[in-house]
Amino acid sequence: MELAIFIIGLSICSLLVGIWLYYKMHKKGVNNVFFKIFASLSFVVFAVLLSAIKANVAFYGNYAVAMLIIGMICGLVGDILFEFKNVYSFHDDKFLTSGLIAFIIEHFCYVVALVLLACDEILLQSFNYILPTILIFVGSIIATIILWIVFHKVYNLNFKGKTLLVNIYNFFLIFASVFGLYLAFVLTNVYLFILAMGLVVFVAGYFVLLFSFYGRKESTNAVAFSYAFLYYAAQIIISSFIFFV
Repeated sequence: MELAIFIIGLSICSLLVGIWLYYKMHKKGVNNVFFKIFASLSFVVFAVLLSAIKANVAFYGNYAVAMLIIGMICGLVGDILFEFKNVYSFHDDKFLTSGLIAFIIEHFCYVVALVLLACDEILLQSFNYILPTILIFVGSIIATIILWIVFHKVYNLNFKGKTLLVNIYNFFLIFASVFGLYLAFVLTNVYLFILAMGLVVFVAGYFVLLFSFYGRKESTNAVAFSYAFLYYAAQIIISSFIFFV
């Protein structure tokens, strides 16, 4: 029964994504916003449904799943704001700023979820995790600086006055994915690896968006499809983690 609910829910989410993609590539206007909202909202509802099915997970796991869902809700808010930015261009700056903040909070929630999922092990052997976590933290800062230099100096990407927010978001993207992979390998936890891979796919989708959004406006149907595929593939993987946890 649980597997049937999982498959049906995933199919509905995928269908809504397909409908949004059609409108994204063939239609213009407010309909794009509504279908994007429905597609993103479906994954939040899907995640909540899966969390209800898996209500018997460990104590810290319940809080971790809650943080994942809160993160997905923030991602939904960011999606809505970014889509409104394309429709109501006279509020471009406000929608862009608010959307970036929503995405930053989203990935902060994912980091908290990772900590909660590994909480038992971290509490038992906290000393063993301190140095690697610090190294990942510092490495993420360095990687963020390098990326900014590459994007700004080499590719001449225009961050439209949002350099600080973009770099903070880049940091959380990098830190969450690397920290997730680290915990998955150290704890030899397959389920954590699923979540970490979702975060890695998220990063890949973000880079596609970054070049099309801040670059030279060469956003084509292929770019739109690539971003949507990677972005919602990440949503599918994160939702699937809730089912398998």
